[in-house]
Amino acid sequence: MIIWAESSVGTHTPTNQDSVFAELLHDQRFGRMVFAVVADGMGGMDRGELASATAVDRFVTWLRRADLSELTPGWLRREWGEIASQTHQSMLAYAGREGIALGSTVTVLLLAQGRYHIMNLGDTRCYEITDRIRQITEDHSLVAQEVRRGLLSPDEARADARQNVLLQCLGAGGAIKPDFFVGEAPTDAKYLLCTDGLRHYISDDEIWQVLSRGTATPEQVKELIALNRQRGETDDISVVLVQNSPQGGTNKLAHAAAPGGSVTR
Repeated sequence: MIIWAESSVGTHTPTNQDSVFAELLHDQRFGRMVFAVVADGMGGMDRGELASATAVDRFVTWLRRADLSELTPGWLRREWGEIASQTHQSMLAYAGREGIALGSTVTVLLLAQGRYHIMNLGDTRCYEITDRIRQITEDHSLVAQEVRRGLLSPDEARADARQNVLLQCLGAGGAIKPDFFVGEAPTDAKYLLCTDGLRHYISDDEIWQVLSRGTATPEQVKELIALNRQRGETDDISVVLVQNSPQGGTNKLAHAAAPGGSVTR
């Protein structure tokens, strides 16, 4: 397993409202595993850095306490679904007490025994890179919904002014219903978790062109971020890149990018 993580603060923002965590694990039963979380605090609301840090903190806390010998898709769906629901309710209660609005997207990945397990809420994404690029997650956004309904083309969606309108996130709106994805992880497949700042100005094909070059490296991650900055991206950009590789060394970077504490009840 190879992991690289990077978080870059936006050029027009005083604080980084993204949070990211990635870690290599070892279990006697399941062997090497990777756990990663990426969250994006909503910039149009208050204390986005606190919201994203809370989302990541709740899942990392779960990781420290979880008995991964219980690992099955159904068990993980129940565990992660409960964390998302509790975090959502905690954020709503906190926002009510403080008289503010806050929210965060979140994407969680566990790579174990040649399979990926993913939960997604909002418009942070997970891609799979093999001999092609495939977006595994589906955005919970207004324009993505209209693309799925055939009301917008992908090109029209990229230029639509409503790109930032989310239908679901932690801490805002009504009831949430995260998406869950499980699938086989081919040997040497790469998995890219990213906040929306990574993809406003570059295409999926351009992401594939960079990440398809051999073994995952930090230079690939930095190249993608730099390309977005060169084209005018001002938002925070956070990336976790994981390669399911049985060969070569093991690299690890665990990074909590938003030191905002955590929402409590």
